[in-house]
Amino acid sequence: MKRSVVVGENGRLIADSVWTPTSFLQRAKGLLGRTELGVKEGMFFKDCASIHMFGMKIPLDIVFLNEEYEVVKVVESLQPYRMAASKNAKHVIEFKDGFVKSQNIVFGEKLVVEEVE
Repeated sequence: MKRSVVVGENGRLIADSVWTPTSFLQRAKGLLGRTELGVKEGMFFKDCASIHMFGMKIPLDIVFLNEEYEVVKVVESLQPYRMAASKNAKHVIEFKDGFVKSQNIVFGEKLVVEEVE
């Protein structure tokens, strides 16, 4: 998996440990089995417009992004065994429940996902 940081408008750091799966198996597993996430941790799915929470143990905040990485939809506190999708999305970031509010992520905000070595 590759690690990235997510930066919002005005250069503010939103998250510093966002993981991008690099194989089919990593992508399929996602955050399954996790019982908690760090405050600035998440998972970034490229070329993804829907997610499911089947088998998850914790709720998540979901941020859908378009091709330009603008927020097109936010689903806060998506519970286990639920699904979410956006027809306008090209990418998805999953964060800890409550993260969207704490970071004031809003519709239309442009995010930058930068890979870190």
